[in-house]
Amino acid sequence: SQVAQDTVTVTLSAQLNDASQQAVNTQLSEALDSAVKTAKKQDKVKVYSGNFRVWPFTDEDGKVTRWQGRAELILESTDFAAASELAASLGDPLSITNIAFSVSPERRAKAEEALLEDAASAFRKRAQALVAAFGFQSYRIKELNLGGAGMEYAPAPRMMAADKASVPLEGNTETVTVSVQGTIYLQRESK
Repeated sequence: SQVAQDTVTVTLSAQLNDASQQAVNTQLSEALDSAVKTAKKQDKVKVYSGNFRVWPFTDEDGKVTRWQGRAELILESTDFAAASELAASLGDPLSITNIAFSVSPERRAKAEEALLEDAASAFRKRAQALVAAFGFQSYRIKELNLGGAGMEYAPAPRMMAADKASVPLEGNTETVTVSVQGTIYLQRESK
Protein backbone atom coordinates (compact mmCIF):
# COMPACT_ATOMS: atom_id res chain seq x y z
CA SER A 1 0.00 0.00 0.00
CA GLN A 2 1.25 3.49 -0.81
CA VAL A 3 1.15 5.62 2.36
CA ALA A 4 1.74 9.37 2.43
CA GLN A 5 4.82 10.42 4.34
CA ASP A 6 3.60 12.48 7.28
CA THR A 7 6.87 13.26 9.07
CA VAL A 8 9.65 15.63 8.05
CA THR A 9 13.16 15.63 9.52
CA VAL A 10 15.14 18.81 8.86
CA THR A 11 18.86 18.84 9.64
CA LEU A 12 20.37 22.24 10.36
CA SER A 13 24.09 22.65 10.74
CA ALA A 14 26.67 25.24 11.62
CA GLN A 15 30.18 25.00 10.26
CA LEU A 16 32.91 27.22 11.70
CA ASN A 17 36.67 27.47 11.60
CA ASP A 18 39.22 29.29 13.75
CA ALA A 19 42.85 29.07 14.75
CA SER A 20 41.79 27.80 18.18
CA GLN A 21 40.13 24.47 18.82
CA GLN A 22 38.55 25.90 21.95
CA ALA A 23 37.06 28.82 19.99
CA VAL A 24 35.45 26.44 17.48
CA ASN A 25 34.03 24.28 20.30
CA THR A 26 32.70 27.32 22.15
CA GLN A 27 31.17 29.00 19.10
CA LEU A 28 29.45 25.80 17.94
CA SER A 29 28.16 25.06 21.44
CA GLU A 30 26.80 28.60 21.81
CA ALA A 31 25.13 28.47 18.38
CA LEU A 32 23.44 25.15 19.22
CA ASP A 33 22.46 26.26 22.73
CA SER A 34 20.84 29.42 21.40
CA ALA A 35 19.00 27.53 18.65
CA VAL A 36 17.75 24.86 21.06
CA LYS A 37 16.44 27.49 23.50
CA THR A 38 14.57 29.22 20.67
CA ALA A 39 13.24 25.96 19.25
CA LYS A 40 12.04 24.62 22.61
CA LYS A 41 9.66 27.59 22.97
CA GLN A 42 7.23 25.81 20.63
CA ASP A 43 5.68 22.37 20.94
CA LYS A 44 4.90 21.36 17.34
CA VAL A 45 8.46 20.37 16.41
CA LYS A 46 10.68 17.87 18.22
CA VAL A 47 14.23 19.21 18.56
CA TYR A 48 17.37 17.21 19.28
CA SER A 49 21.12 17.34 18.71
CA GLY A 50 22.80 15.65 15.77
CA ASN A 51 26.49 15.17 15.04
CA PHE A 52 29.11 17.42 16.63
CA ARG A 53 32.64 17.20 15.24
CA VAL A 54 35.81 19.32 15.39
CA TRP A 55 38.89 18.47 13.34
CA PRO A 56 42.31 20.03 12.61
CA PHE A 57 43.83 21.25 9.37
CA THR A 58 47.58 20.85 9.07
CA ASP A 59 50.29 22.29 6.87
CA GLU A 60 52.91 20.28 4.97
CA ASP A 61 54.99 19.87 8.13
CA GLY A 62 52.06 18.37 10.06
CA LYS A 63 51.57 21.47 12.19
CA VAL A 64 47.94 22.33 13.00
CA THR A 65 47.11 25.60 11.25
CA ARG A 66 43.41 25.91 12.09
CA TRP A 67 40.41 24.01 13.38
CA GLN A 68 37.10 23.40 11.72
CA GLY A 69 33.92 22.16 13.32
CA ARG A 70 30.41 21.18 12.38
CA ALA A 71 27.40 20.77 14.64
CA GLU A 72 23.89 19.65 13.76
CA LEU A 73 20.45 20.33 15.14
CA ILE A 74 17.60 18.05 14.08
CA LEU A 75 13.98 19.17 13.76
CA GLU A 76 11.27 16.51 13.41
CA SER A 77 7.56 17.08 13.02
CA THR A 78 4.33 15.99 11.39
CA ASP A 79 3.50 19.70 10.99
CA PHE A 80 5.48 20.56 7.84
CA ALA A 81 4.68 24.28 8.01
CA ALA A 82 5.82 24.57 11.63
CA ALA A 83 9.07 22.71 10.89
CA SER A 84 9.75 24.91 7.87
CA GLU A 85 9.06 28.13 9.76
CA LEU A 86 11.20 27.06 12.71
CA ALA A 87 14.09 26.06 10.43
CA ALA A 88 13.93 29.45 8.71
CA SER A 89 13.74 31.34 12.02
CA LEU A 90 16.87 29.66 13.41
CA GLY A 91 18.87 31.01 10.46
CA ASP A 92 22.41 32.27 10.92
CA PRO A 93 24.78 30.47 11.67
CA LEU A 94 22.60 27.40 11.14
CA SER A 95 21.60 26.45 7.64
CA ILE A 96 19.46 23.64 6.26
CA THR A 97 21.71 20.80 5.12
CA ASN A 98 19.23 17.97 4.73
CA ILE A 99 15.50 17.31 4.54
CA ALA A 100 14.07 13.80 4.78
CA PHE A 101 10.50 12.52 4.85
CA SER A 102 9.10 9.35 6.43
CA VAL A 103 5.93 7.67 7.60
CA SER A 104 5.32 8.00 11.33
CA PRO A 105 5.15 4.78 13.38
CA GLU A 106 1.47 5.47 14.12
CA ARG A 107 0.52 5.83 10.45
CA ARG A 108 2.63 2.78 9.51
CA ALA A 109 0.89 0.67 12.19
CA LYS A 110 -2.55 1.71 10.90
CA ALA A 111 -1.58 0.90 7.31
CA GLU A 112 -0.19 -2.51 8.31
CA GLU A 113 -3.34 -3.28 10.28
CA ALA A 114 -5.47 -2.46 7.25
CA LEU A 115 -3.29 -4.69 5.05
CA LEU A 116 -3.38 -7.62 7.45
CA GLU A 117 -6.90 -8.71 6.45
CA ASP A 118 -5.90 -8.65 2.76
CA ALA A 119 -2.79 -10.72 3.51
CA ALA A 120 -4.76 -13.25 5.57
CA SER A 121 -7.38 -13.56 2.83
CA ALA A 122 -4.68 -14.16 0.20
CA PHE A 123 -3.08 -16.83 2.41
CA ARG A 124 -6.42 -18.62 2.88
CA LYS A 125 -7.10 -18.55 -0.90
CA ARG A 126 -3.69 -20.01 -1.71
CA ALA A 127 -4.05 -22.70 0.94
CA GLN A 128 -7.49 -23.61 -0.42
CA ALA A 129 -6.05 -23.73 -3.96
CA LEU A 130 -3.41 -26.21 -2.74
CA VAL A 131 -6.11 -28.31 -1.12
CA ALA A 132 -8.02 -28.50 -4.41
CA ALA A 133 -4.90 -29.02 -6.58
CA PHE A 134 -3.74 -32.04 -4.57
CA GLY A 135 -7.18 -33.59 -4.06
CA PHE A 136 -7.53 -33.01 -0.32
CA GLN A 137 -10.68 -31.86 1.48
CA SER A 138 -9.23 -29.23 3.84
CA TYR A 139 -6.14 -27.84 5.49
CA ARG A 140 -4.96 -27.02 8.99
CA ILE A 141 -2.43 -24.32 9.78
CA LYS A 142 0.78 -25.59 11.32
CA GLU A 143 2.74 -22.33 11.49
CA LEU A 144 2.26 -18.68 10.52
CA ASN A 145 4.82 -15.91 10.17
CA LEU A 146 3.75 -12.32 9.84
CA GLY A 147 6.10 -9.76 8.33
CA GLY A 148 5.92 -6.12 7.43
CA ALA A 149 8.26 -3.69 5.81
CA GLY A 150 8.35 -0.24 4.41
CA MET A 151 10.51 1.23 1.73
CA GLU A 152 11.39 4.85 2.23
CA TYR A 153 11.78 7.21 -0.64
CA ALA A 154 12.65 10.73 0.35
CA PRO A 155 13.88 12.91 -2.49
CA ALA A 156 15.37 16.00 -0.95
CA PRO A 157 18.26 18.33 -1.62
CA ARG A 158 21.35 17.36 0.32
CA MET A 159 22.55 20.95 0.71
CA MET A 160 20.43 24.06 0.62
CA ALA A 161 21.09 27.75 0.95
CA ALA A 162 19.28 29.03 4.01
CA ASP A 163 17.83 32.46 4.36
CA LYS A 164 14.99 33.80 6.49
CA ALA A 165 12.30 32.48 4.13
CA SER A 166 10.68 29.17 5.00
CA VAL A 167 11.26 26.23 2.69
CA PRO A 168 8.18 24.64 1.05
CA LEU A 169 7.98 21.02 2.18
CA GLU A 170 6.05 18.27 0.46
CA GLY A 171 6.41 14.60 1.37
CA ASN A 172 6.19 11.70 -1.02
CA THR A 173 4.82 8.22 -0.33
CA GLU A 174 6.27 5.02 1.02
CA THR A 175 5.35 1.47 0.26
CA VAL A 176 4.12 -0.34 3.36
CA THR A 177 3.80 -4.11 3.06
CA VAL A 178 2.49 -6.95 5.17
CA SER A 179 3.28 -10.56 4.38
CA VAL A 180 1.89 -13.79 5.75
CA GLN A 181 3.87 -16.99 5.31
CA GLY A 182 2.90 -20.29 6.72
CA THR A 183 2.98 -24.02 6.70
CA ILE A 184 -0.21 -26.03 6.39
CA TYR A 185 -1.21 -29.66 6.84
CA LEU A 186 -3.36 -30.98 3.99
CA GLN A 187 -6.15 -33.17 5.30
CA ARG A 188 -8.18 -35.92 3.65
CA GLU A 189 -11.20 -35.31 5.85
CA SER A 190 -12.57 -32.03 7.19
CA LYS A 191 -12.36 -31.65 10.95
